[in-house]
Amino acid sequence: DIINNTFIGIDDASSIEAIYIYSTVNTDFVDIVNNIFYNLHKIIDNDSSDEFNLSFNDFYDISGELIEGTSPDGLGNYAFENQNGTPIDLYNNISQDPLFVDVLNGDYQLQEGSLCINAGDPDILDEYGNPSDIGAFSQYCNGFVDCAGVCNGDAVEDCAGECNGDAVFDECDLCDGPGLNEE
Repeated sequence: DIINNTFIGIDDASSIEAIYIYSTVNTDFVDIVNNIFYNLHKIIDNDSSDEFNLSFNDFYDISGELIEGTSPDGLGNYAFENQNGTPIDLYNNISQDPLFVDVLNGDYQLQEGSLCINAGDPDILDEYGNPSDIGAFSQYCNGFVDCAGVCNGDAVEDCAGECNGDAVFDECDLCDGPGLNEE
């Protein structure tokens, strides 16, 4: 599986590909999910005769075909929209600028407003329980990330460790305890 990576073509992308699949590979077991492919000539050179799972990726600034060789039908045909109104293909792939913080200096974190944030496979959750970001580097936050995963948000953990929970310490210093029993 190739999951949550960022593939960058640094120089002239006229001949650069990110992934090569040999003819002997059984692609039934190849999942390419939640990746950013940026400034490349093509994404994959597939020498096998099989298709594979290629979903929830961002293909941006690709100068040639997405795939050389066998590819899933409808790949790269952005005829649908996701819940945010972003054009997607049949496999939930997008072709949008990922909004890296600083490409020239190698900072591939996602800026606030990137359409790759929380846009990954909904079966792959981040540490906050949200759909993971597309790419290897999560959102850049100039400040702090609260327990709900919001940059400079105001969510806090209660004494039981639940984000935005309502448990409090009682007068006996027990978290969510019964308090003093008066008779």
